[in-house]
Amino acid sequence: MNRKLIRTTLAGIVGAIAISGAVVVTGANVPNTEVPTAGAAVELNHYLTNSEKVQADLLGILNTPVQPAAVQETQAQAEPAQPASVYDNVAISQVNDYVNVRSGAGTEYEVVGKIYNNCAATILSEENGWYQIQSGNVTGYINSQYFLVGDAAEAKAIEIGFVNATVNTMTLNVRESQSTDSPIVAQLPEGEVYDVIQYGDGWVYLNVDSSTTGWVSMDYVTIDVDFDTAVTLEEEQAMLAEQERLAAEAAAAEAAAKKATTASKSRTTTTTTAAATNSAGTVDTSDKAALRAAVVAYAMQFQGNPYVWGGSSLTNGTDCSGFTMSVYAHFGYSLPHYSGAQAGVGIAVSFDSLLPGDIICYSGHVALYIGNGQIIHASTPSTGIIVSSNLYYRTPIAARRLIY
Repeated sequence: MNRKLIRTTLAGIVGAIAISGAVVVTGANVPNTEVPTAGAAVELNHYLTNSEKVQADLLGILNTPVQPAAVQETQAQAEPAQPASVYDNVAISQVNDYVNVRSGAGTEYEVVGKIYNNCAATILSEENGWYQIQSGNVTGYINSQYFLVGDAAEAKAIEIGFVNATVNTMTLNVRESQSTDSPIVAQLPEGEVYDVIQYGDGWVYLNVDSSTTGWVSMDYVTIDVDFDTAVTLEEEQAMLAEQERLAAEAAAAEAAAKKATTASKSRTTTTTTAAATNSAGTVDTSDKAALRAAVVAYAMQFQGNPYVWGGSSLTNGTDCSGFTMSVYAHFGYSLPHYSGAQAGVGIAVSFDSLLPGDIICYSGHVALYIGNGQIIHASTPSTGIIVSSNLYYRTPIAARRLIY
């Protein structure tokens, strides 16, 4: 199963711990430093792995100071002490694939959810070698042998946590440097999430996609630290059903494409084609429309799967050019595994005549057009394969058509 884990913020993970405030970063309380993030470049990840200073800086961001409640002098009994760190009650799962979360402290109790490797959970209590945990929407029991706790959990959290920025304004300019006078390199729509690489003076440096980075004002983003969490049985079934639905749509689209191609080749008077609307609003009724629809439906199955630099596996990890290459390889088209070279495949088309299935080329990045101004692409290690609502989030340099 291509599982897409539920993700939650650190504030949600430690919600059962009595701390004051969420782990939300503002421009006034962060250092000018690089921070560990799964969306950083390979070189940055290597640097972070070996940098005690950067790990300490991230701890300064992750560890929210605990404000103990005021104690009245007349109290007969002192209130229980607050944890010294948000990690005191946090556990990180360490399993080969997954373990079941049960309704009670023992294997005889019913299964209420599943937790996969490197997921975060809040420890609510301990009973006979079992932890009662809360992770995502799952509350239940797991044998304590499957968790890292304490310092080990804290160290693992630094390694696996995603530091993300969510755009909270309609259109956010990404700039080359920390100044409103600096050139704009991209424009980001409200609600989309990007990797945080570095903090500056009231600015934050984002990894926009596999080849684009830049600075945005911290006034227009909300920053949090995300972790994967457990899934309920209902959530797992919903994910499986969605995967099956997408697979069925892709199979139906491919069948329609084959039927249309066969009909076209035989030059019969009866053909079954799918209509597609291009970016100018013109309906595409050609015999190739069904194939274009099949390409898009096939690509959409892999939304949420991992980004891996240099990869080309649609399930286990791919980069941007590996994604478009592998999608088109399924339909018998051969593309180079390099975004710059893909700018020369097929035929050139104008941006006002785009059709689903066209390749959108940026400087150092490539995406697949799916219609209505949207693209699907392998974006960053944190976001994986995503749908972006605006193909003009940065300036495209070329559009290429393979199906013509």
